[in-house]
Amino acid sequence: MNEAQRQASDWLSGQYEAMEKLLQSLVDTDSNSYDKAGVDAVGELLATQLLADGISVERIPVDGFGDVLLAELPGGQAAPASRCCCSAIATRYFPKAPRPLAAIPKMPNWLMALAWRI
Repeated sequence: MNEAQRQASDWLSGQYEAMEKLLQSLVDTDSNSYDKAGVDAVGELLATQLLADGISVERIPVDGFGDVLLAELPGGQAAPASRCCCSAIATRYFPKAPRPLAAIPKMPNWLMALAWRI
């Protein structure tokens, strides 16, 4: 593990409760893929967290579907690109799924896709 990875790991180890709280907020927001308002609400939760962590966020409007969020780490073009995260931000497969988390086990695997390049 290099120094940057160690620092990231150390930081992450102290973030469990905050991450769990954010995840609960995301899952509790109705946002199936065809619910623009719901997906945008999830995007707003994520944008708020990113901004609080010093990461700039640009919202790119999309008609009929959730907006695209473009997040950039401090340093912009001068910083070497070392990570890329692409994600679908719809959190429920069914419209207005019952609580708690009843829709999560029924979500198709493709719905929540994450790609990381390190």
